Amino acid sequence: MMTSGGALARSPWKPQISVEAFERPGGVRLRLRPKVLERFEADWNEGRRLLDLGQYRKAQPLLELAIRLNPDHVGARRAHARTLLTLGYLHWNLALIQKAAEDVRHALWLRPAKPDLVQLAALLEHLQRRMERVSSRKAKKRP
Repeated sequence: MMTSGGALARSPWKPQISVEAFERPGGVRLRLRPKVLERFEADWNEGRRLLDLGQYRKAQPLLELAIRLNPDHVGARRAHARTLLTLGYLHWNLALIQKAAEDVRHALWLRPAKPDLVQLAALLEHLQRRMERVSSRKAKKRP
């Protein structure tokens, strides 16, 4: 049966499987070797624990390692973005905010419909514009 969009209609009684949960966009599946997976999980879990405790500086390098080991892990990207957002805001560091925005863009590429990522992207965009406005005002005031 064809729908108006040309795609096959699916039977409502058959379970739907999300391809996004198993594959990257484009159908490429990322597989980690057991030792790499073990290291990723250790860094990811410890980074998350530190993030939950509010120890952002300690969490940042662990989350960066986790992303290097598994660049398509949406949770690691989101946690790293939250860490950079917090540090960037606390220290008014535009470069950290821009790095956080890169992480969120990558995560949105992997999971485009995730509402928390969309909200985080909007927050980062707003903060980035605000920081740029403030820095341009400061530059104009300097003699």
